[in-house]
Amino acid sequence: MEMLEIVILFCAKIASCIGKAFLVYHVIMKVSPSSQTPTKMLQRMILGTLAASTFSDFCWLINLIQKYTFLSETLSHARVFLLRLQWAALTIEYLLLALFIERLSNKQFSYSIWHYSLMAFSACCTLYLTAIAYLNYSIIKTAERTFEYYIYGSIDIYFFATLIPSLIIALRNSKKIGIPRILQQQVSVVIFYFLVPHLIFLALSTNPYTIVTLRSIGVHQYLFITINEIFYLFALYFCVRKMLGLRFLNIHNHVQASTNYNFMHDFRVLLQQLGQVMSIEELEHISKSFFERAFRIPSDATHLIIRSDLNNSKHDQSLQKRIASSPLEQILRDETYHDVRDYLATIRILIRDEIEFDQFYMEDQKNALLLSLLQSLDVDIFLPIYERNKMVAYLIVMKDARKKELFSNIERDEMCVFGGYLGTIIYLLQHRNLSELIRQEKSWKDDLYIQHQKINHYQESIRTLLKTTARRTVGIITAQRRKLTWANDTMHSMLGARIPEEEHPIYSPIIKRLVQESIRYNTERSLILTTEKGRHLNLTAIPHNEGSHALVLAMYNDIADTFTIPFDALKDMSSWEYALYLETTRSGQLINQTIPGSNEVMLNFKIDLLKIALSKKIALLELPEDDLLPVVNILHAIGMRTSLHTIELSKIERNNEYGIQLFGVEPIIMTDTHDGLLTTLSETGTIFIKNIEYLSLETQQRLIHFSNTGMFKPIKSDRSLRSNIRIICSTTSNLELLVEQKKFSQELLQELRNSSITLPSLLTIPRHELAHIAQQVTEMTLQTKELHPLMSLNDKETNGIINRAPVSIHELQNHVRQALAAKSTKHKLSHLVKLDAPEPAFSPEVSRALRMGKHALKDKYLMQLLWNTFQSQSKIATLLNVNRSSISRRYKEFHINTEA
Repeated sequence: MEMLEIVILFCAKIASCIGKAFLVYHVIMKVSPSSQTPTKMLQRMILGTLAASTFSDFCWLINLIQKYTFLSETLSHARVFLLRLQWAALTIEYLLLALFIERLSNKQFSYSIWHYSLMAFSACCTLYLTAIAYLNYSIIKTAERTFEYYIYGSIDIYFFATLIPSLIIALRNSKKIGIPRILQQQVSVVIFYFLVPHLIFLALSTNPYTIVTLRSIGVHQYLFITINEIFYLFALYFCVRKMLGLRFLNIHNHVQASTNYNFMHDFRVLLQQLGQVMSIEELEHISKSFFERAFRIPSDATHLIIRSDLNNSKHDQSLQKRIASSPLEQILRDETYHDVRDYLATIRILIRDEIEFDQFYMEDQKNALLLSLLQSLDVDIFLPIYERNKMVAYLIVMKDARKKELFSNIERDEMCVFGGYLGTIIYLLQHRNLSELIRQEKSWKDDLYIQHQKINHYQESIRTLLKTTARRTVGIITAQRRKLTWANDTMHSMLGARIPEEEHPIYSPIIKRLVQESIRYNTERSLILTTEKGRHLNLTAIPHNEGSHALVLAMYNDIADTFTIPFDALKDMSSWEYALYLETTRSGQLINQTIPGSNEVMLNFKIDLLKIALSKKIALLELPEDDLLPVVNILHAIGMRTSLHTIELSKIERNNEYGIQLFGVEPIIMTDTHDGLLTTLSETGTIFIKNIEYLSLETQQRLIHFSNTGMFKPIKSDRSLRSNIRIICSTTSNLELLVEQKKFSQELLQELRNSSITLPSLLTIPRHELAHIAQQVTEMTLQTKELHPLMSLNDKETNGIINRAPVSIHELQNHVRQALAAKSTKHKLSHLVKLDAPEPAFSPEVSRALRMGKHALKDKYLMQLLWNTFQSQSKIATLLNVNRSSISRRYKEFHINTEA
């Protein structure tokens, strides 16, 4: 065990020798020669200390080799010789170390009587030990060296008498006013991380009680010396690394960073923020947040000062007074200070700690002037911001903003890079209208989005039209009196028939009426039939010369025949493409399914609605209240957004309640962070503001700014944020009158009028057009085509709806639903007619039976199913297009009980 301890101690001493020798070489190569007298003297002291300590470790190595190897007899005289020189070197080492500590913390260091007495004792001991090392070389026995051991004991006391007073003096000097913070940290590192632990180990190792205690528990003294040596190595390494980073001996020109901050990751975010700046206030907010994030400086300690706008700045008066009383403007304007200005432009940043440190060791007139500038401003950082070699602004960090940390070389470079970007942004803000550029960019993006949407809808329209240009097939039907005969199988596939029966329960009555009209007037008659698959089928009846026969030809419509929109009803012929989109795109189908009618009023309303739906601009709806939500849902769906939020305003805004809900508020104003809807729903949301006239003028102004730029500022904030949200507004008030009363923004009204939509009252539409709209509402409401023969509204019911004077589309739809509900009750079909259901309410088997028409009479199962569903022979006869007697006879044959 003892041998292991000796090996570890031997290795530690070798490492110590190599490390100290490297430090000696490093100090000589990096610092020498030095023109600064205090630094040069410190260099000599630290070199002497390291050289003496290295020689002491070398003597230890020789001692271990002589004592524990076969060379013990050969090297015994050399061991004693080196031991005496080692103690002489130790006296020099600790004297130089004590003088180094005091001189490090005191620029005006001078030797006192105490220092001369220490140097005298050290000189006497060194001369005596050196002399006996040579003169008494042959005397190696302990008994013959009694006085020599007394000298060794006095040297142990000398160590503490030398270091402890110097340590106390250095601590006292470092606390004096005017001592640079860099120097304070250097002294603290040397004392607390090196000297104090070293003195503790030294006291324990020289204490006889410690040695006796270790031997009593079976621990060799070398174990304690080994631990001391290992700790000494680590402490020396840490202190050297720390001191070199703190500009020790001015080896580096700036404080070195111990850790690297991920500047590029944060700088990407910073560049995005700088690209959105629209005002100096936003720029200052970005500067504060960047310095807080990157350099851990509180936001209230960072200030951006614009030279041309100093009198109008929002900074506190004490800061403005300090700026006014400082020599800054005199330095920047007076020609006698041109060399100072050139020096400031060269170094690009003033860091108070480093200037104080430079001035402490080597006084310079320029540094003295710049230091007085920093002291008058009471700041730690002065970052001048240049643009075209002219200082346009400067950024300052208040004194003691970061007490426990110094600003490193990496942080210095990062601040300079940031200042370079600020100069460009400030120049643009002062000489160019960035707000107008951002508005133009927003306008171009909106126009580009509309064109992109139009191209997509145009492509979708072309695809739809190309699908209709299928192979030209002709279906043929022969009609003789009231009997229809399907002449080919093509007719079955066109009408969607599943079995080859001769008639269709839904389409046969329509075709028969067409044939009757053709025979009656002895001329061709045509109509367009919409199949269950949504395709348009053109039926043409041609009468025979005999008068009782006719031929019916069925063909899918050509491209030109698929349009049912009256293009001559367009108020603007340049909108024909939107009319095409209404017929051939999913967006148009959504509008047609929600809003009935194709007359002039409804057609132009649909086109205006589609135009607004294809843009992202803020929209104003001036519609009956019942129609607002369906139209908002259309705009929301066509915009392919996922979240719809409705804000219903019922009173005039006070205390920014609606503004906070929309734009959010800074956390400093409220206890909790409150992100507005423009932030939470930025990319996927739609906001519907009902009764926009209740917004305050301040919130209206913020809404204008967002509409023009796509950017907004939270309440009580100078930072700008982007949002891609869609805003829809509605009103029931006369906004022009409110503008005259100064209750509504004229600018916002103009913005809203560019994308507003108005639906005239249905009372202004002619009765025959309104009747046609009511029939379309009936078809849209009644999804089950098989029930049309029973449930379609007749002229009397339609006139009754019109006489009730519906004002809105929603009201008209409600009247139609009520009429259909009454009719379903009358026919006892309430359990089948689901007016709001998109699918038939009965089973597929019932639907198949109705499609089979009279051929369903042959199937007992289907007849039983029809009776269970409708409970009326008359209704079944009407739906199957047969006589009631046929139904009654068939039920008797099948022995089906039909007693209701």
